[in-house]
Amino acid sequence: MFSVNIDKLVATTPAQEKAYKELCNRVLAKGRKYKTLAVIGESGYALRLAAAIVDAGNKVLFVDADVTTPVFMGKYRLGKNLEGLCEYLDGTQDDDKIRCLTNRSDLNIIFSGESSRQTLSQNDEDRLRKFLDDNMDDYDYIILEAGKSAEVARNCRASLVLIDDSEYSPRDAREKIEFYDNEGCLVLGVVITNA
Repeated sequence: MFSVNIDKLVATTPAQEKAYKELCNRVLAKGRKYKTLAVIGESGYALRLAAAIVDAGNKVLFVDADVTTPVFMGKYRLGKNLEGLCEYLDGTQDDDKIRCLTNRSDLNIIFSGESSRQTLSQNDEDRLRKFLDDNMDDYDYIILEAGKSAEVARNCRASLVLIDDSEYSPRDAREKIEFYDNEGCLVLGVVITNA
């Protein structure tokens, strides 16, 4: 099983750490009824949220489910041979073979893998749902980096929509929530981010 050190990717300033703890506490206050959570929007925030949930005493599986852009593989410079979620969705790899350990004992990662997908097919969504169901008992939470994918988010029990502070307006937030609601996603709320 592959192992990665995530310290640089989850490093935060004291102000950011406080914000992630607050977001973590809000997620945890919802209870485990929302064990699978899609984070829609900018990349990187979902992994930091997953780390905060681990720091609060939970076991977490983080999944880079943004199959259109393998952001985390690029950040790790892992090359193009690492299999991940895409290979599981294709049926060419089992989920236990794509799981990576991290230097935090209660946080595992599944990278996106290699993909030329622009969206998920119905078969992909069915396999994603099976993957989530099969892994739910092994983790307190499964956090998915969804990019902008409603297909990923609607297969999770809940989602958070991230909007950059420079692009935020109440109207835009309402429109995004309405869009994802109409796609079958349960949106818990909007998180306004800043770099």
